[in-house]
Amino acid sequence: DSTIYYGEKLVTLDTAGSIGYYFLARAYAMTGQNTAARQKYIEYYNRGKNDPYYGTRLRELKQLPALKE
Repeated sequence: DSTIYYGEKLVTLDTAGSIGYYFLARAYAMTGQNTAARQKYIEYYNRGKNDPYYGTRLRELKQLPALKE
C-alpha cells in the first residue's frame, strides 16, 4: 500500500514529527496488520500532542476496529 510506503518515508525524514505515525496507524489497521497498527498508534499517542488535530485524529484512530481498546 502506498500509504505505508510514504508513511514510513515521512517518519524517516521528519523524525520530530508525528503525522507519519498517524497515517501508518490508519494504513496498518485498514490492511489488517493490527500489531503494527497498535505500535504506530502508540507512537502517535506519545509524539502527537503538538499536532493541532491531535484530539480529532486520536478519536478517529480509536474508532478503528484494530485499535479499539
